[in-house]
Amino acid sequence: MTNPLTTTSIILHLEIQKWAGEVSDKKALKAVADTFNSDTHNDKYKKSLFVTDPLSMIDRCAGRLRNHFYASTYSWLDNGKGRLIPSMDFQGFAIEHSKLKQDFYNEVEQFLAEYEEHKEEAKRKKGDLFNEGEYPTVEQLRTRFEINLTTLPFPNIDDFRITAPEEVIDELQKSMEDSVTRVQHVVSTDIRLRLEERLQMLVKTLKFGKRFSKSLLTELEKLVASAYNLQDTIEKRLYEDLLYVEKNILKYTPETLRNSQNAQDEVIEICNSILSH
Repeated sequence: MTNPLTTTSIILHLEIQKWAGEVSDKKALKAVADTFNSDTHNDKYKKSLFVTDPLSMIDRCAGRLRNHFYASTYSWLDNGKGRLIPSMDFQGFAIEHSKLKQDFYNEVEQFLAEYEEHKEEAKRKKGDLFNEGEYPTVEQLRTRFEINLTTLPFPNIDDFRITAPEEVIDELQKSMEDSVTRVQHVVSTDIRLRLEERLQMLVKTLKFGKRFSKSLLTELEKLVASAYNLQDTIEKRLYEDLLYVEKNILKYTPETLRNSQNAQDEVIEICNSILSH
């Protein structure tokens, strides 16, 4: 069995490391126990080291990185690390990822430049809850913010060359073939769910006169592009549906769909026909 994923797909794994600016405070927990005469043996008290929220911009950048990663990739296992991206999509993904990554590190440097000011404000306002020893140095902090993107080619059955009895190798071959079939199903399911979600949004927007956004079509365009890149992998019916979307929905411009009732009615009918099977 030939595995088409080996030539069409890459596995990506994204790790985002960031400092939360919080610590467990036993002193505060003891104060709670004393005040309420309570057993706090299994309780935890998380204390923010700052008065304001100086890490919020870093958190937002991390969120954008994560959202872009998930929007650009597909599930290939029910559970586990790594997500699949069509090889032809990787360059565009990598360019945007690099920009978002730089935004993240720019915000980290901004925070580090203002770190001592934030610490001094906490010292003034936190009273007895302030503990100098809980604050890392700037040098220590810099190592606690990191973005790592691991890129691997999709494994090929032929990559597993081992010395073993023939029956063991045959069993390994069958296991790998079964895995490929399962991966193809998971990828198809992910793309199908995204397609249905976008078609439902399109119907809702057109049917109830909501503000029409160009992104409704650009998201469908991305799915069609993925279909072309993964046409030997995804299920045949899904591939045909995406080509049908390209031919009969993406022929319209956003302006046409905003102003033409006939075009709106046709697109709604097409969407519902795909959603119904």
